[in-house]
Amino acid sequence: MNILHLCDTPLSGSPYRLMKIQQKAGHNSRLINARVKYSEHSGIEYPKDILLQVDKRTKYPIFDKDEIFYLFENADVIHCHNRYRDQFIFRYYPELTNFLFAKRTVLQFHSNRYSLKKANVNIKDHTLDVSLVVAQYQVRHFPESIPVPNAIDIYDPIYMPTKNRSSKHIVYSPSNTVLKGWNNKGHQFIEKSLRLFKQKATYDIITNTPHLECIKRKQQGSIVIDEIMTGSYHLCTLEGLSHGQVVFCNLDDRTIDAVSEVSNSPLPVINSDKKNFKTLLNELLEDEEKISELGKKSRNFMEENWNPDIINKKYEEAYKV
Repeated sequence: MNILHLCDTPLSGSPYRLMKIQQKAGHNSRLINARVKYSEHSGIEYPKDILLQVDKRTKYPIFDKDEIFYLFENADVIHCHNRYRDQFIFRYYPELTNFLFAKRTVLQFHSNRYSLKKANVNIKDHTLDVSLVVAQYQVRHFPESIPVPNAIDIYDPIYMPTKNRSSKHIVYSPSNTVLKGWNNKGHQFIEKSLRLFKQKATYDIITNTPHLECIKRKQQGSIVIDEIMTGSYHLCTLEGLSHGQVVFCNLDDRTIDAVSEVSNSPLPVINSDKKNFKTLLNELLEDEEKISELGKKSRNFMEENWNPDIINKKYEEAYKV
């Protein structure tokens, strides 16, 4: 199958990871990105396939136009992420929107409606065939869309468990320490809480760090904290489970239901909030055997429920809806 992904922003590398999983499954999957950073000053850069670089003088994209048009012409599926008719490439070549009438079209949401208030999120567009949403907190914003797993290749070396790591090393990587809500993952409370345990465990708080370096540092932990504020898990949880770590996050009923639509088993995490976080973490740090057991359970869950074959099949099925 020829699959063409379109994405303005990197979306934490999700479209790229999906593309790589589909390629390993034998599909001719490609990704056109407008940016690999969320901002010009960010220290986090995500991997890319085709990048629509812009000439700073002319403000015009720098890329192989013939290759772009070839990919559109030969695509069986055009898979748009977060935006549909207002994708970056369509602003420069409006004629490419004609392919939306002739191809199998998919719009997948990775963000909430408030973040996308300026984007084209009309899932009733007459050219759109399928609407998807990652099976996380976003499902409550797009209840009409089909939940799908956030793509992660658990057999990629950067998502494999490492040996000889400390049994009491905690990793925490708030997405942002300025913004409110899920972006900062309640970092002030978490960081203050972690300081209380410095006699029992070591910890690493990771911010504004290059993507690959961030994952490698996370790999060294036995315990990972996603966030305990909003009722949802994020990519951090999936990375931690894949690394064979004990994961703290906060799951409400809607998120639990969303996971049940893409997995045969619930996420094996410690479901925590501000009221019980310190108590649960303290109990865990008192029991090294439990840390080891829960870590193995985390990895087993990913191998049985979130492996590349399962992810590829979930998207193949969605494309046929």
